[in-house]
Amino acid sequence: MRNLVTKFFALFILMFPSNARATENTLSRLEEIHRIVLDPEEVFSASETLAELDELGAILSEEERESKAHGELAYLRGFIFSRTGEAEQSVLQTQEALRIDGINRFLTTRERSYALYNLAGQAEEIEEWTIAIEAFQQAIPLFDQDPDLDEGGKIGLRERLGFTLHEAGRYEKALDVNKEALERGIAFGGKDNAKLNNTLTNLAQNAYELGDLETARLYLDRRLSIALKNSDDDNVDDSLFQLGVLSFEQGQTQEARQFMEQRVSLAEKTGDDMLISDAKEDLRILLEKLSK
Repeated sequence: MRNLVTKFFALFILMFPSNARATENTLSRLEEIHRIVLDPEEVFSASETLAELDELGAILSEEERESKAHGELAYLRGFIFSRTGEAEQSVLQTQEALRIDGINRFLTTRERSYALYNLAGQAEEIEEWTIAIEAFQQAIPLFDQDPDLDEGGKIGLRERLGFTLHEAGRYEKALDVNKEALERGIAFGGKDNAKLNNTLTNLAQNAYELGDLETARLYLDRRLSIALKNSDDDNVDDSLFQLGVLSFEQGQTQEARQFMEQRVSLAEKTGDDMLISDAKEDLRILLEKLSK
């Protein structure tokens, strides 16, 4: 009788592999897909890979939600959804992957930092500012320790964080982050570095929202000066426009007109039909407002 029972269970195991074995085999395949999709030399079909991930996910036990296999499944879905333009799904899956990684590590430090970066970017796409802010805040210390990311990239991350803070209405915090980005940008590329333009624009917007129009003006003046030194027509044009609008709001109508007229004059020198047309139209609108 004992031998019959033993044979029965041996047959049962052969016919129905244990959950542990199924999870182990599934994890092995997920890790292979992970290698493929992250290898820039590899080519894969997003739709076919997502279909296979669905099949592999059906094998996994729902009772093991913190397993590495579940983590890999969510991570890969999040990565692929970001490539197919499905930002909302990418955010949900990447959040789940990072949650599991926090309990049961399966990502390398670099993969974790880029997963956070990807999460932030996808959250920006759907204007989930709180998610984006938290992801950037977690990613920045990791990227700061990455020897392959230069200072320009680290400054760019801070600009992105400042932008998301501004969009969330957290203007004072955004101002602090952008000030740090400006200081690092000057140390990295010099005080007339053209790459400071974005940071200066962000700082002007932060100050404007905080009601500090004089400080906003100083940042815009500095932006204009740098743009002129670097013959950056687009930033010269936009700086003069922003200064004209700010002057008008401050009741300095003559100065506003001077900025808009200067903008037309400089636009005409570039020969850029679009810049010329926009500058002339904005001057016309201003003059119409001043005549009332």
